[in-house]
Amino acid sequence: MDRTSLYRALAALEKHHWVRLRNGPDGRTRAAAITAAGEVALRQAEPGWAMTQRALIERFGASQWQILVAELRRLADCAQALETSE
Repeated sequence: MDRTSLYRALAALEKHHWVRLRNGPDGRTRAAAITAAGEVALRQAEPGWAMTQRALIERFGASQWQILVAELRRLADCAQALETSE
């Protein structure tokens, strides 16, 4: 996710008082922490999310899902390696 999209998503969560945003220690970063209201919203959303995820995996295929997750992890590792090499 690019930085602009991430901040836009976090701003929406902050508007609902589900996260609290603060400036990071060096002024270039920001930190987000889930609030008590955010914990409640997360607990309420979990059953529906779990049901949707199970249905998606069932439709996609469990073995294909495992392959996709492994490839996404590999992609994230490659991106992280590029970031640390710069």
